[in-house]
Amino acid sequence: MGLFGFVGGVVGRVVGVDAIKSGGALVKRFGTDITSTPCPKCLHGRLSRVEVTLDSTVEVVRACGACDYFEPLSGPGEQELALLQADARRRLSELQPSDLEQIQRGHRRSARVFFVMALGMVLYALYTLLWTDRAGLLLPLGGFGVLFLAQGLKSSFRHWQIDSGTLFQPGAFKRWVRQGQWVI
Repeated sequence: MGLFGFVGGVVGRVVGVDAIKSGGALVKRFGTDITSTPCPKCLHGRLSRVEVTLDSTVEVVRACGACDYFEPLSGPGEQELALLQADARRRLSELQPSDLEQIQRGHRRSARVFFVMALGMVLYALYTLLWTDRAGLLLPLGGFGVLFLAQGLKSSFRHWQIDSGTLFQPGAFKRWVRQGQWVI
């Protein structure tokens, strides 16, 4: 290990390098959850940008890492969207009302937890700004507050989608914003 390895390890523990790495991984995961789309076929994987060669031409598509689903980068066409809507309606009709309520309750609970966490981060950031001299915490706390707010809005939107039956419908997000059901 040597003297430099020992000193580097001690300094790393004092500075909190492991905490910084794990915090960075958490922020990256939140960013991925917000910016990537779940796979409509398997519902487990995430769609990511991939270059594929079809008939000796290179095309950029969004592909799922967990199954064989892929779609053009522009998104699904009208026919694919109709298939997704039919599949979503079929899956929702197969669920018992108690199961559907349990899914909605989970989204509602998740949204509320994330909203409370976002509010806590914002309040702590204000406290830090006004009554302490640790202004360096303002940006990370605000960033986590924004991420928690985005996750809460995402869960709130999923709750509304199930409640109104607007899965895989164009313009659903705009209707949700216009109806003002952001905080549930």
